[in-house]
Amino acid sequence: MRQKIIALWGNEYVQGGFLLTAASFIGNLLNYFFHFFAARVLGPSDYGDIVAFFSYIAIFSIPMTIFSMIIIQRISSRDKEPYSYASSVYYHYWRLMRRFLPFFLLMLLLIPFTPAITNLSAGVAYFIIPMILLSILTSFYQSLMQGLKLFAIYAVFSLSVTIFKLGSVGLPVLKLGGTGAMVAFLLVTNILALAAIIYFFIARKIIRPPATTEKIHPFSFRRFLMSHQFFLTAFAVLSITVFSNADIIVAKKYLPAADAGIFGSWSIFSKIILYVVGPVTQVFLVYFSDNRQKRLQDRILLLSLVFLVIVGVLSFIGYSSLGKMIVGILFGSKFISVVPYLGYAAVFGTFYAAINFFNTYFIAKKGRPALVLTIILPFYVIALLFVQKRLISIMSVDIFFAAVTAFFYLIAFLFHRRRFL
Repeated sequence: MRQKIIALWGNEYVQGGFLLTAASFIGNLLNYFFHFFAARVLGPSDYGDIVAFFSYIAIFSIPMTIFSMIIIQRISSRDKEPYSYASSVYYHYWRLMRRFLPFFLLMLLLIPFTPAITNLSAGVAYFIIPMILLSILTSFYQSLMQGLKLFAIYAVFSLSVTIFKLGSVGLPVLKLGGTGAMVAFLLVTNILALAAIIYFFIARKIIRPPATTEKIHPFSFRRFLMSHQFFLTAFAVLSITVFSNADIIVAKKYLPAADAGIFGSWSIFSKIILYVVGPVTQVFLVYFSDNRQKRLQDRILLLSLVFLVIVGVLSFIGYSSLGKMIVGILFGSKFISVVPYLGYAAVFGTFYAAINFFNTYFIAKKGRPALVLTIILPFYVIALLFVQKRLISIMSVDIFFAAVTAFFYLIAFLFHRRRFL
């Protein structure tokens, strides 16, 4: 038994998976502390600005998110010379960035118009585009680290960024500014973290000279962008990101400022479930992409879903019976009006986490069921836009479409296991 445990720990996926899962769990916990402290310090109206700010960044960073996930897949699936292949990707990436430089400069010209477009305060809205541009760089280096299985370095980077994010709440506490100061602090600290990662890549000579990479691993972006893998991943990632953030943006755009903040807190409560069981999804993408691990992949997903259901039931019981106390401890008395909706948060959160599990699984497997949410998403967006602009109405749309999507994903998974797809 001891030898089996030692051999199991020697597996790169076990070691890396443990580090990545532990770091992700700690990072998610710190991220929750950020939301709890920010809500207490800022109140519903300003907190609604912060939640919507991150939602806008997530949606407009979709292209780079898609690109990053594909890089992780392609590099991690390489059994031979992954560093040479990663170097080839690196050089082509920077060629692509130079071509898009005029477009990035045009994006900066839109900064003065962001407050009117987003309904956010000017001090927050002005930082959306700079953060999006910065994420283009950080996402790329993060994908290289994960694809090359540099899990320890990736964990340090991710935790550092999250700690800085948590530290930004100290600015309004110390009377050094409000929401604008917080997002400015986030921008500066993210730039510093990116500089540290670039230094690490240079110091460790992770990127090989171009003369050795082009001949070994030619990498055609044009051919890649026309591939089945790209379209599958692009639509799947687009769908899950929009589904995760569209409701928050609609709430901020159309609801009173205080109600938008209350909805933001409801969204956080619903996604606690994913933060509890979700760290494994980062390992899923690498693990399910490896052709050597086929036998246990379906079993691991099923066990994860069983664990998710247990967590969902416990969350519903806890929210329903102890809701007032939980809200008072975590968000404060200003958010007490969210208590009647916490049971709905547990239901939505369970379906939402299941959708993320299935979506990650099918993206990694390059399976057509990854497009289930893509097919349903237009109906979801239309429902959000035309439903009555009340808290309970938006929540009901969320729950209904999450349940329908999770059901169809489950059916697709059962068929996929029997090789009908």
